Amino acid sequence: MHQSMWKSFGDASEMRQKSAESNTQGRTLTVPSQLAITLFHFGHFGSAASVDAIAQWAGCSAGAVVNSTCCIIKAFLLLHDQAI
Repeated sequence: MHQSMWKSFGDASEMRQKSAESNTQGRTLTVPSQLAITLFHFGHFGSAASVDAIAQWAGCSAGAVVNSTCCIIKAFLLLHDQAI
């Protein structure tokens, strides 16, 4: 991924993380971890793509898988106009 795009993506995702952190007491995963979980999620299908299977693979909770996927998708949507 192009460096400026990666920086923009990180900034957009971190903005989402900060708002999520203010609403929760738990830890927030790093942007690279969230991206890895999301790409793993997108790259699998069937029982391997279940939230529980991904959580076990990533060593996090099922909620963290759902939240990570949502944050990454939202970050990509924020960058849509710059990328397209």
